[in-house]
Amino acid sequence: MLNNLLPLILSTTVLIKHHIILLNEETLILLCFITFFSLSTKNLSGFINDHLEGKISTVKSNLERSLKTSLSNLQNLLDMQKRFWGLLQNFKQLGYNCLKFTGLITDAIVANSVQSLSELFPQKLQFTARLENQTAKLLSKLIILKLKKIVELKGFYSSVMSNPHFVCSNKIVVRECIQKISSTK
Repeated sequence: MLNNLLPLILSTTVLIKHHIILLNEETLILLCFITFFSLSTKNLSGFINDHLEGKISTVKSNLERSLKTSLSNLQNLLDMQKRFWGLLQNFKQLGYNCLKFTGLITDAIVANSVQSLSELFPQKLQFTARLENQTAKLLSKLIILKLKKIVELKGFYSSVMSNPHFVCSNKIVVRECIQKISSTK
């Protein structure tokens, strides 16, 4: 410390002795300020240096920790993005496979339906045809029976009961039959 001040003191003494620097209040104040500043810098520099080194190490560790966290977050984000793209590809493949499977199932159902209809339809058609024939026979028998009863009742009412309405309608029918026979000749 004295080594640094010694050249300053010697140079100021020489300048004052040769009257280059006037020794007045302002010069003395400047000299005291420079001396005070240099002494305080020398004495406080260690403390300030230690304090700044502590701050530097704290900031450095915080910055390293922040960078490591950011790097870890970026890696997690990249991994998640890779998994997302993989999941998207899997869904695309699943959609394609689902479409293909649906097509196969539809083809199988259509083929099975055609085969079962080709086996079942003739049987149902035969059953329907037989049912139709039997219904036609039954209806014709019922109509014949009803007509037979009507004819018998008409004959009974016109001949036995001598109902004037039936006698008149019988005469009209007979007259119409005669006209038809005579018109056809």
